[in-house]
Amino acid sequence: MSDAPEEQPLLAVALYAEEAPELDAGRLQAWLAERFGSVEPVETESDAALFVLNDLPMGEVEGELVPCTVSVAPVDEPDGEALLASLSQTWDWPDARELALSAVGSHVVLPSMSSAWLDYKTRLDLLHCGVSGLLEQTDPLALHWPQSQRVVAPDAYRLARGDRADRLYPQANVRMFRVQHGEPGELFMDTLGLFSLGLPDLEVRFAGAEPGEIAGQLLYLARYVYEHGDVIQDEHTVQGGPTSSSWRCHHGSSSIGPDRPVLELQPV
Repeated sequence: MSDAPEEQPLLAVALYAEEAPELDAGRLQAWLAERFGSVEPVETESDAALFVLNDLPMGEVEGELVPCTVSVAPVDEPDGEALLASLSQTWDWPDARELALSAVGSHVVLPSMSSAWLDYKTRLDLLHCGVSGLLEQTDPLALHWPQSQRVVAPDAYRLARGDRADRLYPQANVRMFRVQHGEPGELFMDTLGLFSLGLPDLEVRFAGAEPGEIAGQLLYLARYVYEHGDVIQDEHTVQGGPTSSSWRCHHGSSSIGPDRPVLELQPV
């Protein structure tokens, strides 16, 4: 298995038609406290709302014990380069490009920058909780998930956070690229977003299959990895796409950036 690059921080960006609206920090604190227990606000020199979650374990960073935090900070101008990259791999929302590129301001939701001491499911729950609390107060044009290169509609996100919450949405995305100098019609697909949780992403090259079916299978496997961890061993086989009965798995490094560990899937 390859050495993992430095883990990326989890974050989400809410995009607005005008400057980022002012938040009621007390309402946001109450929202977090309902889900994570004791929550304490921290004064900052910026306009960011910063909260310490006292009931979650502290961790050691550079020899010091630090608490788990969540911050929601306004940003004057969205990151246009990252947004364009994500729009190029957003396949399920036709209006995403027009709405997202019209955004003027944004709020960034950021759990603890260094929170490796927490299990990855708790870390993702913190991010979801911060975003959901933000949506309780504001009505953004779109939500941008930079780690998965995905832009989603706020209503679609709210629906996914319902009673049967898909905890991995939209943290995992399936990207698609055409393979140059390959077989006729050959495509490359991978997942992006699991690496930010400390898990391997997935990638596969194929031809002659319906991309939507392959994408669905990759998301199914991504959810399996999320639920069970990095438990699929080299040479293990998993259910494959319609052109093969199974895929054989190998740990490796990503073929397309960002640099990260992946499970390479090869038709058997």
